[in-house]
Amino acid sequence: MTGLSLLGPWPGSEVLSAQTTVLDRLAAAPTGVEPLPSLVQLPERGPWAESTGRTASLLTGMPVELGPHGWKLCDRPGRDLEHAQALLREDVDALAVAAHGWTGPLVVSVRGPWTLAAVLYLARGDRVLADAGAVRELVASLAEGVA
Repeated sequence: MTGLSLLGPWPGSEVLSAQTTVLDRLAAAPTGVEPLPSLVQLPERGPWAESTGRTASLLTGMPVELGPHGWKLCDRPGRDLEHAQALLREDVDALAVAAHGWTGPLVVSVRGPWTLAAVLYLARGDRVLADAGAVRELVASLAEGVA
């Protein structure tokens, strides 16, 4: 099987328009190529809509917030996490509307556990990647969140 997808960040901030564009462009895939529409990512909406914030919002039992250097693990869920989760719900809702009647596969891209561990900070300022226990917990949390 040969598949075609349109992954990566998209310009703009109108999620339904971007999602519809993805599906329209993939509908014109050549014969023999299976279109694989993806959940769009619109980073112009802020760090909550970028790949790190979106993936971190999937972590279960490991709340995150924006710190001075980027996303970091924190003690309890706050506004940053709620905002990232709300934007992800909005994106999924837009995909549901735009892909109404679609019967093929869909692509949802997330950062992998090693990449996420390399860009997230612990509460004390170290990278998660520097703490083997934190990496282990992050991998389990991300696996549960993605499932």
